[in-house]
Amino acid sequence: MNAVIYARVSSKEQQKGYSLEAQIETCQIAAGRDDVKIDRIFQEAESASKQGRCGFAEMLEYIEKNKGALVYVEKVDRLHRNYGDMAIISVLVPAGACEIRFARDGFRLHQDSPPGDWLNFGINSVIADNYARNLSREVKKGHKKRFEAGRKVSGNPVVGYKIDPSNRQILIDEEKAPLVKRLFELAATGCFSLVQLQGHALEWGLVHNTAKNLASSLHRMLHNPFYYGWLVSETYGEKVGAHEPIISKRLWDEVQEAISRKCKAQGKRRRHLFEFTGVLKCECGETIVGDIKKGRYVYYNCRKRCYPNTRESDLEDQFEQALAKLAVPRELFEIAVEELESERGSHAQAQEQAIADVKRQIGALETKIAKLVDEKISGNLDEESYRIAFSRARQELEALKIHKGDLESEKPLDFSEAEKLFELLENPVVLYQELTTTGRNEFAKLLCSNSVLKAGTLYPSYRKVAARQA
Repeated sequence: MNAVIYARVSSKEQQKGYSLEAQIETCQIAAGRDDVKIDRIFQEAESASKQGRCGFAEMLEYIEKNKGALVYVEKVDRLHRNYGDMAIISVLVPAGACEIRFARDGFRLHQDSPPGDWLNFGINSVIADNYARNLSREVKKGHKKRFEAGRKVSGNPVVGYKIDPSNRQILIDEEKAPLVKRLFELAATGCFSLVQLQGHALEWGLVHNTAKNLASSLHRMLHNPFYYGWLVSETYGEKVGAHEPIISKRLWDEVQEAISRKCKAQGKRRRHLFEFTGVLKCECGETIVGDIKKGRYVYYNCRKRCYPNTRESDLEDQFEQALAKLAVPRELFEIAVEELESERGSHAQAQEQAIADVKRQIGALETKIAKLVDEKISGNLDEESYRIAFSRARQELEALKIHKGDLESEKPLDFSEAEKLFELLENPVVLYQELTTTGRNEFAKLLCSNSVLKAGTLYPSYRKVAARQA
């Protein structure tokens, strides 16, 4: 007689314990008493509340190939917890396809089992199914309460956070949180590809090579609103989280915008990058594009061919003449930097004042909420009025706290592009001549905006900082 053992636990965590071993041992003892040799053991870590378990399916396949097989199971609830699988057993056993012996429950099902054994099986099946349904209901209730309290519903904490073992609260991971914030800041610049960001994330230990799809893991991280303090659940909706944000809402928005721009840019294929690609327009409004002639000479024209082609070397000469007019004396550069520093200082003071104002508003709201509670306890405020007033005050308080977090995480004014531009303009012609084609293109875009090419003549249109100098 072909005999097998089926053992099951509900999760991977339970699989790490001794339950499977204990079930198998109990079944082996029962088989020894029956003087039966076990051919195969089926075991799995999966909930039996729904159909479709892999281990259960493998056992059914074995039974189909070995008619009359003997199956040892510790208890009914190890075999199934749903009526669908119960129905399968109720068809297979009477047909003589298999016999099932429940080692701990102390009864067996076979083709000629008395009604009492089937009644025992039915009662235990109903109890097992009811347990699964009730457990599911209680878990969902717990998830709802956690969400209402502003806590993550389930699963492990996201990268950058950890769980306090004493109270299961989600705390900032002091080691990884700064690295997560830095990764968001790099992504917000739009200057890093997903592959480059993956490299940083791997280097910093934010993702691991063991991940099935590094790109997907990183994509989920950069799109996760949990990092700015917002909970999103398909079941329960959206809510301000009780955890401390790692980044501001503004930084998260900047990352989403940068990713969106990159996705759109990737959809546009460009065969060649020339020095003046994306820099010039024709007087007709069309963009000036480059083209290679005879495999080596680069010419520019608009798609309408309003004028004859212009050689790139002629444009280079004209652009260098325009650059010469932009040279900034060192004294003027130092004055400009001082003005920028002064502006940065004024902005920082205004930011500190704004934070102080928000803190005062938060304090006033907290005092108001405390008074509402006192009024409710003393009986001076009815339940409905208290609920409405408390809910409104609480929403305002949560909004102010988010605003305060945004203000505190706001970066100082960044004049690095302007400072870089002044440095470039100290000797722009020499710098331009030393650059590669890609560098020259970036340099031209940094200085110019919507410059016009008309009949072979360049009419430069500068960005604001460069225009003042020109």
